Amino acid sequence: MALLLLLSSFNLLTPKVVLGFNEDEVNTSIQLADKAVSSAFEAVSEAETAGGNVTELIVRLNHASDLLDEAMSLSRNGSSDNNVIIELSNNSAEIANSVKNDAANLEASSLSSHDSNFQFIIIASSIGELIFIFFMFIFWHWFKGYYTRKSLSLKPEVVEDVNA
Repeated sequence: MALLLLLSSFNLLTPKVVLGFNEDEVNTSIQLADKAVSSAFEAVSEAETAGGNVTELIVRLNHASDLLDEAMSLSRNGSSDNNVIIELSNNSAEIANSVKNDAANLEASSLSSHDSNFQFIIIASSIGELIFIFFMFIFWHWFKGYYTRKSLSLKPEVVEDVNA
């Protein structure tokens, strides 16, 4: 028992040597990944506001967020494998940056599509108005002739003197 206590205290007092990355590098990679995920979220939100279908982007963004959460959890729990934490953070940042670029492209194409749809609607409305005016003009000429013929074909009636 005393030997076990001695060995455990010796283990606590000896400095831990971690090969690979230090804590500052781990924290920096987590912060960079967090900024990348936040930036990607904003880009996806803007693409959705522009009318783009962001379903696939959200799935990829959720995956990046899950990787970041796992890296943060390992870091908080004092994992001794900093290489894994940095790899998870870097993967998260890489996916988030890819999502951000795709969201920007989707937003641009959505806005372009909206512009072309708006131009089509303006042109189609103008043509529709011209066609409506043309048919109303034809109808007016027809109705004017019909009304004139109907009025001229009426026979006047003689009525008694109303003033008397």
